[in-house]
Amino acid sequence: CKKSNFMKQLLVLFLINPIIIFAQSIEKSIINEGNEAYKKKYFEEATKYYQKAAKEQNLKDISSYNLGNSYYQIENQDDAIASYKASLKNTENNELKSKALHNMGNAYYKQKEYGKSIESYIKSLELKPNQIDTKKNLVLAKRMLMQQQKEQNNQQKQQSQSKPSDPNNQENQKKMPEDEAKRLLQLMDEQDKKTQEKIRKGTPKNSKYKDW
Repeated sequence: CKKSNFMKQLLVLFLINPIIIFAQSIEKSIINEGNEAYKKKYFEEATKYYQKAAKEQNLKDISSYNLGNSYYQIENQDDAIASYKASLKNTENNELKSKALHNMGNAYYKQKEYGKSIESYIKSLELKPNQIDTKKNLVLAKRMLMQQQKEQNNQQKQQSQSKPSDPNNQENQKKMPEDEAKRLLQLMDEQDKKTQEKIRKGTPKNSKYKDW
């Protein structure tokens, strides 16, 4: 079906790897242990290492980001999103922020929260406008949101035809998706303007973090 095809496309585009660092402290050593487990696809084991590292003050941004990746792999999207948010809170590095927002968008996508997914992709592109995968995922999330709204509208029509309903409640149900769509379209327009402005000023410099 179309929905499963969209999901497959997203997962193909989803490039999610832990950040590699050189061990010079206990925290870095723990993170690298988690990275080794992650590479071997021992995601549950990797999660334990990253959880331990995330409790420390140092490198909380990287350990939280990597923890989010391992949570994503074991289908724990709620904790993945929480970990990406922790990474965003604890870093000033725009490269890492862009990655965390991109991956958080994918986690929201898997939860079928397409509106939040779109917002995350847009914020990621504001920081890194030339990221092709994020742009493609944004298009897919927008398609899924439109399809989701269409299905909801069809369900509302069927319900209204099968039984009497409160007109005021029905009006609110119809209005909410429209308002949400307008807000997201406005965000996308604003992001496009910012992207073009950044492109005119030049491509963002690469940071010390390895691309995912």
